[in-house]
This record gives sequence, structure tokens and C-alpha cells, in this order.
Amino acid sequence: MNKRNGYLDVAKFLFSIIIILYHFDLIFLGGYLVVEAFFMISGYFLMRSVKKADPDEPLGVSTGRFVLHKYRSIVYFLIPSAIIGCIAYVFIMPREPIDVLMQATLSIFEWIPLQVAGYTGFYTTGVSWYLSALLLASLIVYPLARKLKTTFTLIICPLVAIFYWGILSHNFGHINVPNEWLLGLFHTGMMRGIAGLCAGCFLYECVTRLENKKPSVAGRIALTLLEVLGWGYCLLIMTQYPKSMYDSAVLYVMFGLLLIGINQYSYLTILVQFRWTKHLATISTVVYLNHYYWGQLIWKNFYTLPQTQQLLLYFGLIAASSLVVFFVGTAAMRLIGRRKQTA
Repeated sequence: MNKRNGYLDVAKFLFSIIIILYHFDLIFLGGYLVVEAFFMISGYFLMRSVKKADPDEPLGVSTGRFVLHKYRSIVYFLIPSAIIGCIAYVFIMPREPIDVLMQATLSIFEWIPLQVAGYTGFYTTGVSWYLSALLLASLIVYPLARKLKTTFTLIICPLVAIFYWGILSHNFGHINVPNEWLLGLFHTGMMRGIAGLCAGCFLYECVTRLENKKPSVAGRIALTLLEVLGWGYCLLIMTQYPKSMYDSAVLYVMFGLLLIGINQYSYLTILVQFRWTKHLATISTVVYLNHYYWGQLIWKNFYTLPQTQQLLLYFGLIAASSLVVFFVGTAAMRLIGRRKQTA
């Protein structure tokens, strides 16, 4: 299944909205769980790239090419987002200009995401741990997937996801542990990244093995109902039971829902197959990078406003900065692309 799947574009966009509301402490207090869905989707695409890779290309070259491509798809929007975040933090935490300048230099570890490697940085976007875990975990998962093939994806991957999620749940009682160290050696954000990517690799194998098995009308109706109930369950947990023992259950339910959606087994997933949905993927990336610091700014300087006005201001600032970042990032991408073509 190599054609573009509108379901994933729509899902990522909706997940971004949930994250935005989560970071504003509104409605989805357990919205951090959709980050695992982001990891799973990334693992799915990672495995698809592995299957399409040239088998004669050296493993290191193939791995580097994949991770660099993933980084390039983000960095053009990441850097302007981080710069806007630095400016926003001048108003969030007023300080001497020299202090601002010195701290801003630590943004380099956000531009080159190394947070889960333990580097102290100035992480203004609030999601740099996720980007860092995604890229660094890909450097581990991708070559293993290519080298070990189905042994890795069908046996090792599900076991890694089960045990890593279980370890986090056992030690912390929930999954929302983006930046802690276990035994001083294992970064929890990195563990989440590896677990999510491995689950995504296993998801890919499940999808490819089931894609030719089309359900009957009755089966599709049943799966549509199951999908509605499944997402309803996930949303209920995220709104009513944040940071709880139910986190792990939500992860397994989301895995099954992604399997239904990617294979277009329900009527709902068929309805979102449009060409324009590809733009939602870019929008979700830009919005994901451009929301966290605005919530911090509003809580610091506009806490006396009614919540409705705070929310309108929050979404207005996100929309404005996202437009700026989108045009700046797109322009930089095209400019660098043209220079490469003429070189």
C-alpha cells in the first residue's frame, strides 16, 4: 500500500489539534497519548521506506539518507518556529538582553534535536523531545529493520513496544514521561520513540498482510461501529482519566484503530480519501511546532482574561505564527532546492 492515504493526513491534523488543547490544559488533559500515535505512524512510514530501499545500497548510507530526509522535512519549519519561540520567551520570562542572547545560543540543540541525548538546551517549541526521539530512534530502528527483516518487525518490534510501554507504566503509572532518566541511563523520551516506531513497523506488517482481505458490507459496518466506539473510548480516557493506568490500554486500542483506518476497512476511513488532505499533513507539522510558547505567554501575561478570550487569543497567535513559519519555511525549501539543481 504505497499510495497516499488521506486517513493518515486527517488523523495527524486532528492529533495536532488535540495536542494544542492539551498544552493549554483544556479538554484533552490526556492528549499526550496521541504522541504515541504520531510515533506509530512514523514507524509505519519508516517500514514502507525500508521496503522501497535499494537492497544493494550500503546500510549506513540508506539509514543516513532516510533520517536526513526526515530531518529536512521538519527543519525548514523548525528553525523559524524556534526563533519565534525565543522572541516569545522574552515576554514570558523578562531578563537582561545578554542573558537572552546567551540562552538563545542553546537553541542549537533544538535546531539539531538532541534533547533525549541529554543535552541542556533552550527548547522553546515544547515538542523538541519528540523530534529528538523520532530522529535518534530512527537511527536505531531503520538499520535493524533492513538487516533483520521480518524477524525484527514481526517478533522483536512488538516485544520492544510491549516491554518499553510496560516499563514506563510500571515505574511512573502512566506514559507521559517525556524527559526523565531511568537508572541514569535510559531516557524515557527515547524509550517512547523506540517503542512507538517499533509498534509502527509491526503495524506496517499487519497492514500489508491484511490489505487484500476486503470485508463484506456487514463486516465493514461492524468495523465502522468498532472504530467509532474505539475513538470514543480513547477520547473519554484522554478527557476524564489523564495520567492513569488506562494509558497502556489506549495505546493498544489506537494501534487497532490505525490498522482499520490505513486499510480503509470502515466507511469513515473511505470518506476521507481526497487529494487535498495531503496539505493537512504540512499544516499539522507547522501547527505542532507553533503553539506551545503561546500558551506559556497567555498564562503569564493574560491570565486575567476570561477563558474564552484566552482561547481565541491562543488560536489567533498560533494561526499568525504558523502562517509566517509556513511561508518562510516553504521559501527556504524552494530556494535551497533550486540551488541544488543549478549546482
